[in-house]
Amino acid sequence: MSAKRSTAWLIVAVLSVSGSVAGVGLCDYRAPTTDLSHVNLALYYDYLDTPEAGSADVSIGRLTLGLGRIHDEPDLGYSLGSANEFLFTRLRLTELSGDSFLTARSYPRTGEPAYVFGELRATYSTERLAPSAQLRAGIGYGRLTDVTPLAKALRIEETLREDRTIDAGLPDGVLLDIASVIGREREYGTLAAWVGAVESLIEGAAGVALNARALLAIVEEIVADGAEMHCGWTVRFGIARELLRRVDAEREILFSLSTDVARSLSLDSQVEAYADLSGPIERAKATAASFGFSYSRRLSTAASVVAEYALKRFETDASVVTTSEAFDVRLLVEIGRLDLSADLSLSRGAPELQWSERLLVSARVDLI
Repeated sequence: MSAKRSTAWLIVAVLSVSGSVAGVGLCDYRAPTTDLSHVNLALYYDYLDTPEAGSADVSIGRLTLGLGRIHDEPDLGYSLGSANEFLFTRLRLTELSGDSFLTARSYPRTGEPAYVFGELRATYSTERLAPSAQLRAGIGYGRLTDVTPLAKALRIEETLREDRTIDAGLPDGVLLDIASVIGREREYGTLAAWVGAVESLIEGAAGVALNARALLAIVEEIVADGAEMHCGWTVRFGIARELLRRVDAEREILFSLSTDVARSLSLDSQVEAYADLSGPIERAKATAASFGFSYSRRLSTAASVVAEYALKRFETDASVVTTSEAFDVRLLVEIGRLDLSADLSLSRGAPELQWSERLLVSARVDLI
């Protein structure tokens, strides 16, 4: 099965996942405003200098930096992202590569999924003569929605039932009201007022008075970080103008087609996928394609695991195909003020090349 066909089937599989739990479906929730961001940083460095090695000592390192943000309101929104890799030899930067984009969206009809967009996308590498940059514009359909408030409301309900604070599940309408309160933190001046609003909704629906243990569980859940979840999909089609290209090539008008998918599988896990295809309108060659897939799962309130896969394929005018793949697994554990992480990554520049392996284990302590 070809890589393109496998990618298509994988996207269809992601779209077909139900993403619902008993009662209220996570992906049926629509937050008035979505604001999600992430920053990932990983460093690998290996230094070896022994008397037996002589002058052939080893000093290599790799730094990867990824960041992204999605902001969406009923009538406008924007997204940005960047993935960068720095390679070092003897503490000197020997290679830099990365991809970055900035997208702005405007919805002609407030609250509807159809939109027009403008996008600036750039790819850069020290192995190329010049970076490439595109300015895109077109139409799109679909939205990505922050469902974190409802996930937290459902976890609170689950905890209260396990502790037998409440005998039965809360009505769907109450859960949605709790999610609405959790998602409007800025409207409450203090943490006590914020928690009190959630407490009143639960006590009114369940007919019980919450004890100190139950209130502590609510506080821990609604203030928890690093558990963002979102659902939805979007597809974009547009025309692109090359701003930068190889010095010996003429800039062209391109087509662009891309999609993003996010789906919650449960209260603690979700999958995400993206695909991007662009190429000259007048020619079938010189196309560029990229695909990515990730799975994340919260193991506990203090531990989570993330697995990511990325594939890039570029075809030149001379029908020379360049392919790269990367697979990364991260385990994050928080123990009090101690943060532990383990990062295993595999990468290769083309299908016929062997995988390059990297393992990074790190620990950080907050002293203050």
